[in-house]
Amino acid sequence: MDYLQGQVFDSYSNYNLERLLGKKPEKESSKAVVELIKSETKNGDNIIEVGSSVGHLMRTLDKLNKNISYSGIDIDEFAISKGNEISKSTKFKNIDFRGLQIGKVDNIPFPDDSFDISICLNVLEHVNNPIPGIKELIRTTKRLIIIRTMVGDQTFIVKESRNLEHLSLGYQHLQLPSPKNEIDNVGEPKVFAYQNIYGKSFLNENLGDIESIKSYQIFEDNMWDEKEYLKDSSVNSLFRRTEVINGAQTRGNFIDTNFWIIIKK
Repeated sequence: MDYLQGQVFDSYSNYNLERLLGKKPEKESSKAVVELIKSETKNGDNIIEVGSSVGHLMRTLDKLNKNISYSGIDIDEFAISKGNEISKSTKFKNIDFRGLQIGKVDNIPFPDDSFDISICLNVLEHVNNPIPGIKELIRTTKRLIIIRTMVGDQTFIVKESRNLEHLSLGYQHLQLPSPKNEIDNVGEPKVFAYQNIYGKSFLNENLGDIESIKSYQIFEDNMWDEKEYLKDSSVNSLFRRTEVINGAQTRGNFIDTNFWIIIKK
């Protein structure tokens, strides 16, 4: 079974529902997206978010004060169901909600050039190879692709082992091993999630080969406010929430080396 199949992150999705409804703080990455696209967004633009969860980005996108449409795809069945239910009855001043559906970044269920702008936040580090997903984002987008993922000087393919202690994350549909048996006889985790970091050279070489790209940028994400993260953490009881230690974003044992990849066609 694909380790991503049928994920149901109910606690995470319920927290995002509260973001959508304005009951919890907006994500700092959502605020950054608005800054990154505000000069590029036009009235009537059709925007998709790949890895949308419940669609909580809409709360922040509404502040663009542009008449736009929003669609989302995600692997999380619970998030899609709850997001569609809540968003249909939640009114935004400037957004035409087109719905959420099940879908993956490497197989976006829309025709070529369906969207003016595509947004993909914190998704590519969780797939085995980001390039098919990047190509799909480019295929389905007319003008601008905004990606946030983990980038470093080298590529690291990291498998985070899952066991029975991770049931609260939403792995009830998988046969999770006990901690004693979470790794097989050749040292591979039986159930895992990728937490990859992609090397700059790897990304540059691959992006440089895609002829439909007009230009692209890769730069570190410094577009966040430590005080706002601390505010979110103070009301956030999620497992392994993002925290700030010595000026760096962290999740458990991970220091998040988040970068923006901005692609123009």
